[in-house]
Amino acid sequence: MNKKTARIRRALMIWSLLLAITLVWPLAWLGYQRTAERARLETQIEAELMLTDALLFAVSDDFDPPNNVWRVNVVDGWFDPIGDAWLDPPIMSLAQGVLEGEEVVRFSFDGEWLAAGQWVGGNDVLLSVIERDSEVSSLRRAKFVWSLVALLLPLGAAVLAWRGLAKLSGPEQAAHAVNREFIADAAHELRTPLSIIQASAGHALARDRDPVEYRE
Repeated sequence: MNKKTARIRRALMIWSLLLAITLVWPLAWLGYQRTAERARLETQIEAELMLTDALLFAVSDDFDPPNNVWRVNVVDGWFDPIGDAWLDPPIMSLAQGVLEGEEVVRFSFDGEWLAAGQWVGGNDVLLSVIERDSEVSSLRRAKFVWSLVALLLPLGAAVLAWRGLAKLSGPEQAAHAVNREFIADAAHELRTPLSIIQASAGHALARDRDPVEYRE
């Protein structure tokens, strides 16, 4: 491979890599955002279903009370669990956020949690709290997968471009090889007659001769 061909091949590979990065990275970012949004939405729906179960339990004994759901009165400063409660989140501040319009709050409190709230009249708020372990795991997995996509696809495109250019330059390399082989064969075949001519000329010039002898 000559230097010019090598430079062109490297330049095209670099441009292929940059083009792939330009196309793949935004798509990978969008893919991660969609995956993350779906994981967050699943956690939020689970917390909101717990609120629905609490409302159904309030009107009918046919439904089981949900766990880790509280009825909270921020003004009077009291809260009662609807079912069993083994968590100890900052209930009053979360309920105050619900009254101020924050229906879903993600917070850290000896772990990762999500609180969903619903106003039920007066100063009363229903508040449910669930762990976000599944959501956090999904977010980490999505970040890892889409990072691999953003890394491997451009590299794969660069490798394919390099190999494709190698195949395209194959005929040129073959022609250069044939040319070098022909020159080598020609040089080998011409070596003997040229040696004879050189020896004859050296012999002719070994001593002084008159013009007639030089012509002969």
